[in-house]
Amino acid sequence: MKIGLVYGHVASNLGDLSINMGVANIINKIFPESILHVVYKNPNEKYFKDAINSFGNLHNIEYYILNVPADKEYKVLERYIRNPLQFLEETGLNKCDVILANSGEFLFSYEFDERIDLLWRVLPAYASMQAGIKFITLPSTLGPFNDFIGTKILKQYLLLNDTFAARDALSLQLVAELLETNIKKLHLFLDPAFFIKEIEDKNISDGPRLGVIMRLDNFGLRTGGRKSSVNYRKYKKENFKTSLAYKTSREIIDKFINIENGKVDLYVQTRYDLELAESIYEFYANKGLNERISIIKPKTIESYIDSLSNSNFVVSSRFHGCILSFLANVPAMGIYFESHGHKMPGLYKMLDIEDYSFKLTETNVEEIGLKFIELYKNKYRSFNHLKEKVNSLKSETLSWLKQSLIEKTIKNKEVISSELMEYLGNVKFNIIENKLLKLEEQNSQLQKNIKNLEKKISEKKAQLLKTTKDYEELKLKIDHLIEVFNEVNNKLYFFEVQNNINQYKHYNLGRKLFNKISNYNKFNKLNVLFNLPNGNQVNIIMKFGKSNYLMVEEDKIVFNIPNGESVYITSKENFNFNEPPKHNVFNLMSNSSYSITGNLEFSGEIQLLLVEYDDNKKIKSHKYNLNSGTFDFTFKTHNNHKKMCIVIRLKGAGILTTNFDNWIIYQNKANNN
Repeated sequence: MKIGLVYGHVASNLGDLSINMGVANIINKIFPESILHVVYKNPNEKYFKDAINSFGNLHNIEYYILNVPADKEYKVLERYIRNPLQFLEETGLNKCDVILANSGEFLFSYEFDERIDLLWRVLPAYASMQAGIKFITLPSTLGPFNDFIGTKILKQYLLLNDTFAARDALSLQLVAELLETNIKKLHLFLDPAFFIKEIEDKNISDGPRLGVIMRLDNFGLRTGGRKSSVNYRKYKKENFKTSLAYKTSREIIDKFINIENGKVDLYVQTRYDLELAESIYEFYANKGLNERISIIKPKTIESYIDSLSNSNFVVSSRFHGCILSFLANVPAMGIYFESHGHKMPGLYKMLDIEDYSFKLTETNVEEIGLKFIELYKNKYRSFNHLKEKVNSLKSETLSWLKQSLIEKTIKNKEVISSELMEYLGNVKFNIIENKLLKLEEQNSQLQKNIKNLEKKISEKKAQLLKTTKDYEELKLKIDHLIEVFNEVNNKLYFFEVQNNINQYKHYNLGRKLFNKISNYNKFNKLNVLFNLPNGNQVNIIMKFGKSNYLMVEEDKIVFNIPNGESVYITSKENFNFNEPPKHNVFNLMSNSSYSITGNLEFSGEIQLLLVEYDDNKKIKSHKYNLNSGTFDFTFKTHNNHKKMCIVIRLKGAGILTTNFDNWIIYQNKANNN
């Protein structure tokens, strides 16, 4: 038997990789001679090796990498929706006897929040139906179902399955309501991670030990990439101390240390947990408790479980952190935020240990701390039957999947793909609407800037009439202001062109108008809003060099630069980086520690340079190789620092998104002391 899997998990999150490992173990148990054909979509190269290794105990396994460029994703997806069989043929899934949808939490819809990823998730079910190939969704978190079209798509998706299962009790309730069926007719089985080998009980000899696995609130898949990024930077500015995750961790750890005088392990399940853990650790280290608290960054799933087994209790806001704790034979208190959905309470309800799971709010942090103490003192009260419950569910899960794989089914279900095209149109339409909204906000700010500039120009002209002594200096300043003023007018004209889109009745009209605007969008300058250490905001013009190597497509800069050459984007007025800029825009202090943070979405090779000058020449450069997404770098200014410019260096071929988020430069006062 050849089994297809869409899609293999690729992430820094060991919880996601534990699903891969569990699937491999299940296949080994029920059909060890089968071939597993795993499809990966746009895998992150940094984590792809770990993703492959997570299936490592399977001998008969093959992979297909589906690379879809971001700028062509709509066209590729539209082609597959119109002809789903092409998707199967190009990914090799057409040669499979059955296709499995991997476990996870991708099948949900929120009103006014269409996600293109949803279409990639449901597409294989539509394709398998046309090809007459059996399709099964492994135990997953499903729902909520709030968006009208998205809900219709998900309902049909579930009906296209030969069978499917939920991995938590609350998902089962939502699906029963969606399908208007008796909940007893539906399947509730274990997440594949439960099929990772358990660890034997350990005799803990070094006293009480608490494991804490904490993720950031208002961050993650359900929050959305952009909102998550904004929230992360907001919390980071305060060293995460304003986050609910930090407050709750402090409350629980304080109570544990005061009562048990034990040790605490802060686990980093994914790279996004690291800075939060570091902030919590820093607090206790500053109180002289650094020997009582540690940060653990497990590299593998096996080492993660082994480390957890050293604890006698775990508090986790990560779903798989709880599951892996159970595999380590350690009781786990599951806590969750509203933004994380219903999978945590649904899991604990399924396992009949609901009294070990709690929802966190701004008003119940202290109450959660008291609940923790109560559960810790009676940690095995509800867990005595857990192993028996899990073993029973494991047996049922294996029986269900084995039977589902071998039994023959008749494909006679109607496939309606028009909703997929409508949903795709809405996704693109929303992107255009969001850009127009952003342009309206920019226009309002530009109007204010114009008035301020007109006032300043008037004031400078009046001063010029009064005296000739400072004529040359004033002339330079006025020329600079006029340049900025012209730039503002150009942007205002751009907005007026965009604003000609006053109504969107359907997807095709929106696409035509969007393309029209994109063709206008040929520029060699870009504005970036900087938040400076003195509290001011300054709009800095970033200039492009060698524009013949650049092409603007919608909101992206596509570059193709010959070997040995570079293209620079700089805050400086020219590209001679050996002489200082005319104006000291950033106003940084010498011999001081600063951090610069911002966001750059790109593919290819990009480097960030911070170039320092004294009054006459370049004195120092700070170089940073960037990864796509949020960056945060710390640097110290030279003793003779007077001015600075920022340079973005492009090499080779790639794509740079021009929707730069606000960049922040702030002073690290602690380091300066």
